[in-house]
Amino acid sequence: MIVKVYNSLITYYKRDKMLDSFTKNLKKMISKEEKNLAVFVDGPNILRKELGINLTEIRRNVNKFGKVKVGRVFMNQYASNKLIEAVVNQGFESVLTVGDIDVAMACDAVEAVYNNSVDTIIFVTRDSDFLPAILKAKEKGKETIVMLAEEMSAVSLKNNADHVIVLGKWFFMNLPVGEVISKGLNIKEIDEKKLVESFYDKQFSGYIVLTLEGFDGLEEGAILFKDGNLVASFYEYDFYGITVFGDAAVPQVFNSFASQYVVADVISLTNQQVDLVTAFNDKSKVTKGFTKSEASKLFTKKFSEEFAKKVLSEVVKKSESKKDIFKKLGLSGLG
Repeated sequence: MIVKVYNSLITYYKRDKMLDSFTKNLKKMISKEEKNLAVFVDGPNILRKELGINLTEIRRNVNKFGKVKVGRVFMNQYASNKLIEAVVNQGFESVLTVGDIDVAMACDAVEAVYNNSVDTIIFVTRDSDFLPAILKAKEKGKETIVMLAEEMSAVSLKNNADHVIVLGKWFFMNLPVGEVISKGLNIKEIDEKKLVESFYDKQFSGYIVLTLEGFDGLEEGAILFKDGNLVASFYEYDFYGITVFGDAAVPQVFNSFASQYVVADVISLTNQQVDLVTAFNDKSKVTKGFTKSEASKLFTKKFSEEFAKKVLSEVVKKSESKKDIFKKLGLSGLG
């Protein structure tokens, strides 16, 4: 029993540290402290069909942390022309390597460590061989981020990096990047109602995606438009891996505008891109047909936790029981 309680404490503590790092980064985004990034993608290890990870997902996660100063995708000599074209389209540089990709990537990463114009080093990989480069980056005062393919890959990187992103867990709607209208938009500095109303008035096709500090950590949501009509939506509670889709997600997205810490990206798409998103994510479709006036009524002055409490009712009960354990052990500060 003691071992179970100890493991529970460690899991909860690590999870709180992870959420705290996300929240700090979110606050930095809001304060406009945009950082210069050096991004290194281990192509053969990450861009594999069985992992279901694509460059669009990588790029969107990278954009949350700042501006790409150096962005390279390392590939072997067997990389297809289609993949090389996709790399360029996402704003990365393709690096074709005949020899050991790990060595080439590590060398470039260490070079970036000594680049005074780079603030943050990002590794997108499943390979722990890059640990020395991460340790060197931290020694020189650089922020370090690793993006992994699954929870258990590259454990040594995961335990030493400042931030960890597990790819494939967020991109449920497989939203394309499209044309970036706004990135890292601080919702507190704008009239959010006018922004959404403009999507209707201008017959906008695309989406707005919000990242926020919510009920119990990081939450994300999006509403998708086609010719000024709200056609799809989803809302995710990141830590719990629970996503709400369609009509039920819409009020939760509008509620998220009222969070104390929330940033947004606005992306324009073609109608064909919108149709592809909804075709591959059928449950995200909105059937109620929220009009402009109906959407305006969904905005709230204060962020409500009731949506989360309802969706996460069973999970929250388990979380509360852990807090009780902390209290009994005199560790209530961790809860």
